[in-house]
Amino acid sequence: MSTQPVSIYGAIAIAHSGGLDLTDSTFRSYASKGRAPRAVTHVGRQPFWNPDEIWPWAKPADKRRDSEPDRPGPLELEALHLLAEPPEDELGQAYAALLQLPTIVDKLEAGTASHKEKYLRSARASMDPPIDSFTPASLARWFFASRRARQTREVTAEHLALTRLAQQEESTARSDLSRARAWLPKAAAWAEWAQQDLDLRADHVAFDRWLDSYAKQFQPPAHAFISVKEWCSQDPARVAYLHSDHSYGEPPTAWKRLDTTQQNLIAEDRIELAGADFGYRWRIPGQPLEHRLSWHESTGELYLCEALRRNGSKVLPLTQLPAGTTLRQVMDWLLPFEQMIGHPSAFGLLSLELEVQRSTNWRSLSPLNDAEPPFPSMTTTSEQ
Repeated sequence: MSTQPVSIYGAIAIAHSGGLDLTDSTFRSYASKGRAPRAVTHVGRQPFWNPDEIWPWAKPADKRRDSEPDRPGPLELEALHLLAEPPEDELGQAYAALLQLPTIVDKLEAGTASHKEKYLRSARASMDPPIDSFTPASLARWFFASRRARQTREVTAEHLALTRLAQQEESTARSDLSRARAWLPKAAAWAEWAQQDLDLRADHVAFDRWLDSYAKQFQPPAHAFISVKEWCSQDPARVAYLHSDHSYGEPPTAWKRLDTTQQNLIAEDRIELAGADFGYRWRIPGQPLEHRLSWHESTGELYLCEALRRNGSKVLPLTQLPAGTTLRQVMDWLLPFEQMIGHPSAFGLLSLELEVQRSTNWRSLSPLNDAEPPFPSMTTTSEQ
């Protein structure tokens, strides 16, 4: 079976299925830097990707979110004077603090040596001098030297206290360093995961904002909707069958066998529209109910209608696919976008996709190895 290429919006939809929510600019950046598969073909300036490369690439994102490494324990964080539960925007600081520990130990070691040297010098100066003789001059010199020695001894005691304090701080830092080196790989893995998780969350917020803006931009006006009955009256082939309005099990009635008067009397909730279904949970901006995406093979029409039929239901025609398009081609093309079903702004991504396909002669409906799209006649000036 030949592979059909996907546009950037199809690739984004596949990435969403794996937990990666990327805007078009972010995905292009990923691809240019080798963080995502590169485009395999272009139509004009519009890139297309091989879905067989995108699907495997998107899967690890989901696994990464579910495999958080063990966080450093409270004792390790406390030893580094960090919070036991640091705020999310400071998760990476734990690893940064570890990298600073050797420098801190070196400074404390130098400080300890300095205090120790001052202590030894003052200790030597604090020794009482010997008495040369008992002459008045010698006794006077000895008295003043002894006085300086007593004063020096007081300074020596201060240096000794500072030296002991510095030694304690150095010993604590060395102990912290020894412990940190033992769980450094674990902490590094955790800090890296935490940063990736923050990046994923930021991408998710940006993705929702980006997609919501396009959903609002493509919000269809009221006149774009057609009542189900009017839609069916224009082409009887759009009706699959009519649900019975009598006892359960009565065979469905064919719409095309009814005249105009009889069709007008049919309740819209009895009309079952024809076409292959591609999801029942599509949301249209400004519409309160979920819609079903369908494609009618004989007419080539892709449309949305309310998932639960009721009187007053309407149809939103989206586009018409080229003549000769097969169900398998449509299924392969729309498969990535089915991953977006349920997202409140998925309609925006689908609308962007339809614009791309119309402007590239429906490139995603042809095999990847085709040199040219098979439907050049379908692109019209009005569609572009």
